[in-house]
Amino acid sequence: MNKKLLTPLSCLILGASVLLCACGEKQEAPPPKAAVDQLAPRYESTLAEGIVFNKPGYPSFLVDVVGVSNVDPWGRWTDGPTVKFRFNKPLPKKFGIELYANAFGPNEGKPITIRAGNVERAITIKNDPNYAINIATFDDVASDTIEIIPPNPISPKELDPKSGDIRKLGLGLVSLKIRTVE
Repeated sequence: MNKKLLTPLSCLILGASVLLCACGEKQEAPPPKAAVDQLAPRYESTLAEGIVFNKPGYPSFLVDVVGVSNVDPWGRWTDGPTVKFRFNKPLPKKFGIELYANAFGPNEGKPITIRAGNVERAITIKNDPNYAINIATFDDVASDTIEIIPPNPISPKELDPKSGDIRKLGLGLVSLKIRTVE
């Protein structure tokens, strides 16, 4: 055979072999991106100082918040069937909740469930800008989560077809404070 033809053919075979071998080698995965803190910007607060819903972000004692809309000048709307606040430490075994809130539309005057662990309380909110709800003491709580369940979340669009707001609103949250009870 012609030596000149063998050399290019040999190079082609050798190159293909190297390429095929490289395809089977494990590739290093790119380093993971830093997790984005969905609750940022964080601010310092105690449980007694609580969550102030018209501030951007959330207190550093929370690790997760579900079912709360974006910040407005007055606070935040609940958005959906359940609101969950998960804390970075277990809640006190015995505490009270001070909630400043207003009810949206058909939620006014109806029982709202607040759950901590396996303990539930029902409260009723009547719209008053300074309405404070002091919930009865939560006893023997073994949980790091508080849930708030509005009775009838509904979108402004469902109440008025001219509205473009499709969020399922239940409560207008102003602040939530946790008071340790002896």
